[in-house]
Amino acid sequence: MIADLPKAGDIGTKRNSKGDKTRWQGDKFHLAGSDGDIPISGRLTAASRYDSQVSLPLAAMTNRRVDYGYELMDVADDCSEIHQDAKSQGQVALSDPNPRRDQARKLVGHLDPAKECDTQRSSVERGSQRSL
Repeated sequence: MIADLPKAGDIGTKRNSKGDKTRWQGDKFHLAGSDGDIPISGRLTAASRYDSQVSLPLAAMTNRRVDYGYELMDVADDCSEIHQDAKSQGQVALSDPNPRRDQARKLVGHLDPAKECDTQRSSVERGSQRSL
């Protein structure tokens, strides 16, 4: 999975916490960290690579290094494939519900992360992109 990720720098865009679109040229560093902001695994990709496309390879790398019980992820990672992969590893995937998904997901037991966990995810995100 990791070999298939593009590495050449290009243009990336992302909505910031205020909903404004941010654009940069270069690459992007995807990071998996533990509570306390300790980095465990990371991968450098092209800036245009969606975070959700790196989630499974990054989880596989992290699973080889440490045992953990939950994966706290960005709203972009709110998809059944990622949640199912975490479950198959004996973990729970936590992400904010993706507003583009069917609202019925909330009614069937979708987990919302605790406020402290959401703060932890945000600190990892601050270190997850780099400009050239």
